[in-house]
Amino acid sequence: MRIIHVIGRSGSGKTTFIRALCPGLKEMGAVATIKHLGHHTFRLEAGKDTTLQFETGIPVAVGIDGEKTVVTVRSTGLEEVLDALSNWGIDYAVIEGFKDRPFPSIVIGDLSSDHVMMRNPTVDDVLAGISSFPEYVTPSGLLREIERSDGRGASRATLSGSFASGLQGGADEAARAAVLAVPGVVDVRLHRCGDRVLFAIAAVSPAAAAAALASGVACLEEKEQGMPC
Repeated sequence: MRIIHVIGRSGSGKTTFIRALCPGLKEMGAVATIKHLGHHTFRLEAGKDTTLQFETGIPVAVGIDGEKTVVTVRSTGLEEVLDALSNWGIDYAVIEGFKDRPFPSIVIGDLSSDHVMMRNPTVDDVLAGISSFPEYVTPSGLLREIERSDGRGASRATLSGSFASGLQGGADEAARAAVLAVPGVVDVRLHRCGDRVLFAIAAVSPAAAAAALASGVACLEEKEQGMPC
């Protein structure tokens, strides 16, 4: 999932830009937006059933009508929301606000920032440079990605694990090759987040998937010890 972070002063045109950007992103994949409401607290409609249910103190209340689903979550963690969007298979998460977060940012207007990626771009500028925006990856998100690419109905398995942060590049490619060498493996996705390595594997049987996961982990462990795999 790509993070497109849009910041700027109040009234600078952030929302207008995002409204223009979303149709172009929608042509490329599934899109979600996240808006930082700041001090403007969103008020749930008084007396409605889902409001009354949420007011009981439960963590999540959901309402479903004929055209949409409204989810109210008792959390303000941006990472929790990003995790959920990645798990749902969202390809592009457009975040408006949250200026304190260190994401590479699109800046609308003259706001000063240490994380400027683009300033006052056009929609075409953003779409052309979309591969430069940072990725946010979860194991379930990787699994959904591999499910979309695999049309053979293969069994799937996912694994997340932590490995030494010094092992980059070559170690990951060696692990990928070790997974693909296991008979019955159809495809693999591997992503590193600092010292955390995430796998998603498609294979023709659960046994092949499990063997491939084990092979990938063993390869990384051997690399940690300075051994070839």
